[in-house]
Order: sequence, then C-alpha cells, then structure tokens
Amino acid sequence: MAYDPDGADWDLLELAPDLNEGEEVSCLTVDSSPQSGRAVLYYGVERAVPGAQRAGESRIVRQDLETGERVVLAEYTGTAAAEVRGMVCAGGQIFWSMQTGAGAAICRYDDQSGQVSTLAEYPGASAPDLGGDDRFLLWYDPAVESRRLLCWDAEEDARFEVTDRSGDNLAFSGLQVGDGLTAWVERLDGEKTLFVYDLERQAYLWQLVVPEELEVARLQVNEDHLIFTDGDGADSALYTLSKDQRVLEQLELSGRTCGIFSCHLYEDEIWINDNQNGQVIVIQLDSGSYAGWDTDHDLVQAGLSPR
Repeated sequence: MAYDPDGADWDLLELAPDLNEGEEVSCLTVDSSPQSGRAVLYYGVERAVPGAQRAGESRIVRQDLETGERVVLAEYTGTAAAEVRGMVCAGGQIFWSMQTGAGAAICRYDDQSGQVSTLAEYPGASAPDLGGDDRFLLWYDPAVESRRLLCWDAEEDARFEVTDRSGDNLAFSGLQVGDGLTAWVERLDGEKTLFVYDLERQAYLWQLVVPEELEVARLQVNEDHLIFTDGDGADSALYTLSKDQRVLEQLELSGRTCGIFSCHLYEDEIWINDNQNGQVIVIQLDSGSYAGWDTDHDLVQAGLSPR
C-alpha cells in the first residue's frame, strides 16, 4: 500500500541536555501519561572511566519540558558505577536497565515517594531491553535461554510470566507494549506464527501465520494496528496489519525512499527515524498519508520517542 505526502509543516523541539566534558546521552524516553500529569523527559548520561575494567559512571536525569527544570534521580559512580542500557516509562514510573560489574539490574524511580528501588537483579547476565505503556513493563529474562517474557503490572504491583516460548529475534529488536497488548513470534506446528497477547486479561487474542521468508523485527501492536519490518536493517521493508482485516500489507511511501533506523507505532501513526536521509517521518495509517521534516542532527535510536 502506497502512502502520499500530506504537506504538513512540522517543527522540532530541541532540548540541550546537561552534559559535562566526556559525557553522552546513553538513552532517553518521554512520559506524557495521565499518571505523570505533565510532559517529562528522562535520560541517562554516561561517562567512560579510562583504563577501568568495570562499567562506566552514569546518572539518571529528569527534565520538565515546560519549565526546563532538571533533577538528578540517581547516580552510579565509583565502586557502584553502572552503564544505563535502556529506559522506559510504565505505570507512571520510570524504569531503567543497567549493566553493573556483577551483572544486570532493572531499577525504578517512584515519582510519588521519590525513591529508587531494584525490581530485578540478574548476576552475571547482560542488561535486558525494556518495553512499557501506561500500566505494564515488559522484559526478557536474561538469565535463561528459553526467552521467558516477563511483565510487571503497575496497578497490581505484581510480576507474571507472559510466555517462555517467544522467538529470540525480538530480544534484539526491542520490546513494545501498546494499549495493554504485546506480540511475539514462535513456531506452532512447524509454522512461523505471530501471537497477539492481552496483558490485562493475561490471554491470547489472536494469531497469524507469517510467511517463512519474512524475518519479523521491530514488532509492535496496539488496539487497531500491528507493524513490523522484514529484518532490522535500514533498508528493510515495513509491513502493516489492521485489527479488522488481518491481512499483511507492505507499506510504501510515494515519491521517496526511507531508511529505517528505528520506528515506533503510536496510536494510528508510525514514527520513523530515517537518519540515513536526516529526517523524521510520521506515517498516518488511517488517512493514508505521511509527513517528514529535516533534522540537522544524526539521531540515534534513543533519540526518537513519540510518548
């Protein structure tokens, strides 16, 4: 299906993080959920420790997008140094995945109490990717080979296992939650099968057999749409599927090519970081149109968050 440009004129809001010499932003996310009550930017700052055989030093920063006020929520220095590998907002809280000298940990900051706590620890393991929405947090258990997919429910303050059979390709493409739904691929009766799962009900919604030649990556779902790319390269094709039709369609943009460094499904839009061409592209699935705007900066994967 081909999408046409809509001629919209978009502006980028540029924010300058508080960085010292030798520091860089390692990851970021934006929280505009009802629980937060405001638009807030969270980002991790990392500084390498020259000659050290341990993780670099890091801090977690919160920046109010209206006032510009910055607050340091956590710091990891000295013997407690750690690398922040991923960050996501879920259930009105900010979570981050970090690599320490002893292994991996998932930490959270509660805005109500102002406290940092550890949700999970994995000695000797690599820090897992995180995914989340206004209620749920998802991650793969890095301590086992079975690719157990775990979930934390903010409303119940409880953790449960979603599946232990999901394909490990998704662990390298990021985890996504939309409207309380998530999706993964596993083999069922010898066929590559895509499953959509309702986290609130802890129940399977539907499934679809995927052609063997498609390498499902960047898989994302919400109440109305599902998207994925065929492989995780910049030139990979983008596929969409609507809840009503459940027919896979390859998405094309009229009059242009698009290099996908990262993509994000948000309501009825797909946000694409096309850093090959120096653009951010927003595809509107319901209207069948798209808009794009130039950026002077080389956006990294962490640098695009529609939330």
